[in-house]
Amino acid sequence: MTRIFKFLAALLLLALPAGPAFTQTLAFMGTENRTGSADLDYLGAIIEGIILFDLSRVNAVTLVERQRLTTLLEEQKLQLSGFTTPEGKELEAGRILSARHLARITYSLAGDGELICNLNLTETETGRLSVFTSRGSQENEIHRLAEQLAKALTGRGWDFVNPVEKRSLLTLRDVNPGTLYLYCNLENAEILLDRRFAGYTGGDLYTPIILEDLDPGTYTLTLRLTRDFGMVKMPEFTFHDWEEKVDIRPGRTTVHRSIVEHFNSVVYRASQLVRERARLDEGSQPFTAVHRADFQDRQGRPVPLSLEIAGKRTAGKSSAEMTVNYDGQVIRLSADSTQPEIKRDTGLVSLTLEVDHYTAYSEVKYEIWRTDIYQGMHRD
Repeated sequence: MTRIFKFLAALLLLALPAGPAFTQTLAFMGTENRTGSADLDYLGAIIEGIILFDLSRVNAVTLVERQRLTTLLEEQKLQLSGFTTPEGKELEAGRILSARHLARITYSLAGDGELICNLNLTETETGRLSVFTSRGSQENEIHRLAEQLAKALTGRGWDFVNPVEKRSLLTLRDVNPGTLYLYCNLENAEILLDRRFAGYTGGDLYTPIILEDLDPGTYTLTLRLTRDFGMVKMPEFTFHDWEEKVDIRPGRTTVHRSIVEHFNSVVYRASQLVRERARLDEGSQPFTAVHRADFQDRQGRPVPLSLEIAGKRTAGKSSAEMTVNYDGQVIRLSADSTQPEIKRDTGLVSLTLEVDHYTAYSEVKYEIWRTDIYQGMHRD
């Protein structure tokens, strides 16, 4: 298939009208596949064909005939690509061809599947090198590269891009736009796609916001309301707008559901390590319980935490004891009818033990809260 495309590119050059000699003469030295996949060799001929076709419309540029170029390279025992030859021989070949400029292209794939093309333009008289780059998955990206080349050769702008067609360079198929159905609990939050405004959320989890006519690809979807809503990065507890990646497929509908929370709600739940209560009736069995509440501090360090609680009510009296093992420390709290509430802060936690004594029953309440995070911290 590669030979077919190169043959078609050669026919295109040979079919160009002879025309008068112009000062800007260009020899195209070929392309090099740096994707690491031989399956993508065919792209070289396609890229070359697109650029040569665009340049054929620039009457201020004369293209060296492919037959002359091929014959000279064979005589000089140079490869058609020109990339494995010493720079001096390549410049010498350009001068023999009376070409004031030599162009060559390398292409590779980015991690997101987009094609990266680098076009090197060399002046044969001075050896000066100019590099032009394009990145994308559509044919129009190569037209933009040709526009840069034509401007460098002629000094004025050219328009080769077809805004109507969105043909994929990798699949050679027309790329139909995609649609995003976004369900979100927030009302009137800004919707941003790759940091560009795309609309507002409706606040109804059962009725989507529909974003149509989207170019296929991967987008960063951002929802922005106020500083109080978004994402909390754990365990650092840093605060950001809600953000995720979404893939828009050609001609398909992508459905996405976004639940954005209030920062204070997230912090409140995370700061509450233990919060329990137990009822003690007159003559009932003593109450006992064990809890583990390990957590990570904001630097990601594990903090071991456990507690044992015991409470009883006898002869109209109530009492409770709590033993806390916190990060290698042992802390004991006791409360009864005469001293019903005990609090103590240690390290990153606050401990509370409370005994409420009533005529018919008693209630034991015990809590452990983190003190290194708190509601409103995102506004500090």
